[in-house]
Formats: sequence, structure tokens, C-alpha cells
Amino acid sequence: MTDTASASTEYSVDPAYALERQRPDLLVQLCDGWSRANLDRAGVSSGWHCLEVGAGTGSLATWLVNRVGPHGRSVAMDIDLRFLGDAAARGVEVIEGDVLAVDLPEKSFDLIHTRALVMHLSQPELAIE
Repeated sequence: MTDTASASTEYSVDPAYALERQRPDLLVQLCDGWSRANLDRAGVSSGWHCLEVGAGTGSLATWLVNRVGPHGRSVAMDIDLRFLGDAAARGVEVIEGDVLAVDLPEKSFDLIHTRALVMHLSQPELAIE
């Protein structure tokens, strides 16, 4: 693949693969408790503006919307929204897009969280930047 624009939006795992649906559920089971504990330690509270990049099932974005309350924001961003379920109905703002291509205003979030994402990116250092 030579086109860098299209290369940045490709997963290293084929989303059509039959077991792909199990991966986000396993991440929830294995990591949500740990992630929530870390977000608690970070002090996430009412009024915070939070972005979950590579939101998967939306479990953390949904947890965050309850944590930040009506004066905060919880935004879920993912290139593939198939697994987000009812996160939008629960108050999560949803952005479909590639973190390497979506233009977000600088300093618009108090917290940006991701897990198990950078391995899927063609330019992980750009996403971290």
C-alpha cells in the first residue's frame, strides 16, 4: 500500500474476520476494571470533557458519561461503529473517524483515553502527538 491517506485508516486485523466481534468484548472483560480504577485515580469527575479513541463497545465512554455528568462530555471516536451499541442513546457523543484524520480542536478535552489502539495504526506516533 503506497497511499498514506488510505494506509492510516486500515486495521491490522481484518474486521470481517469471524472472531473480530469477540475482541472488543474480551477487552471489556479483561481491562474495564483496570481502566476505571486508573480513571478514578486520574480524578475524572463532574464537568470533565473526555474523549475515548478507539471506543470499541463504548463501555468506557458510557461509564465516563455517567462520571462527568450533565456539565461534562463523553465522546467516543472509532473508525468502526458496529460495536458501539446504544452508547449514543446513553448520552455519549459519537464520532466516526480515524484519529489520524479527524480534526479536533486543540485543548478541547481534559482527558483523552485509549487502549489497544496504537497497534492498529500505521502512524502511532502521530496519534500520540
